[in-house]
Amino acid sequence: GCGWASTLGCIERHWPACKAGVLTSSTAVMLVALLLHNNYAERNESQNTAVSDFGVAILNSLTPGAVFFMKGDLVGNAVRYHHYCEGLRPDVHLLDLELMTFEWYVPMMQKHLPQMIFPGSQPCYRNGPKHFNMKQLLDTNYEQFLAFHVFKNMNEADDSYLASYHIFHAGLTFRVLRQGDPLDLQLWLENGLKAVPNFPVPSEDKYDERTWEAVVRQEYLAAAVYLSMFFEDIARTHPDPSVVRECWQASLRNYVRLFEREQAKNTTLPVFWDKNIGVAASNLESLVQDEGQQRRLRSIRHRHWRRYLQSGAQDTQIQAIRDVLLAEGVI
Repeated sequence: GCGWASTLGCIERHWPACKAGVLTSSTAVMLVALLLHNNYAERNESQNTAVSDFGVAILNSLTPGAVFFMKGDLVGNAVRYHHYCEGLRPDVHLLDLELMTFEWYVPMMQKHLPQMIFPGSQPCYRNGPKHFNMKQLLDTNYEQFLAFHVFKNMNEADDSYLASYHIFHAGLTFRVLRQGDPLDLQLWLENGLKAVPNFPVPSEDKYDERTWEAVVRQEYLAAAVYLSMFFEDIARTHPDPSVVRECWQASLRNYVRLFEREQAKNTTLPVFWDKNIGVAASNLESLVQDEGQQRRLRSIRHRHWRRYLQSGAQDTQIQAIRDVLLAEGVI
């Protein structure tokens, strides 16, 4: 197509000592070398462990002895590999929400998980009198296992469990709790902080939104936000002022800890983190009586809201934040 054969023939006629085979081989080597030189740095994935790190972080975030409901290719494949091939977290049990809808899957899993009871005369995760829904599965097995976790959510088409169970954020996963079970907020925060992932975040410049690495990056950063939001949701509705204060303290502690950690790693953080930290500090400031604590919280709020204003974020609340800082003489 490029006249390569004619070019080689012309060279051989004028310079008989030059053989076509030698020229072809030399040219091919040079072209390969040129491609490597121009593209190796960008295409080198030998140090890319993002998906592997993600799978390890999910497994390590689970409560000892937990059952983990998986869903989707990224989570399922990353977790399965490390659990079944590398032997990581042999104490936990994996169930795939999507595969559980097939009749062949449940009998296979019963061999690996004999203590799990799958209800129904033809047990699989489907509607119908012969099968089971999530409420029936949880009701039958809740006392047999130490905990149940799910990555983000259950099957959207099945809301059978919602009246009987809560799904609370617990680091990188969500944990299922039965309605009425006690919730120790300090212990939940302590365990949640341990379960928030901590590994090198894939570069936003190198991996765009079409890649699995971008999904890993999003889930990594979301894990910290969701943990704080979990405590904030309780704070906004709980009738006990001491619990409300405890929840805002937990939210702020989580945010500040993770903000400082990721800044030290030069991670590019979403600008709304600064806004949220300021909101948590502001709410807690109104709940404490100690003047020293109030000054410290005000300083945190000022610092992060100034950063948020400087970020150029498009936000309907930007003007309200600016007005507060102007009234306090900060800007």
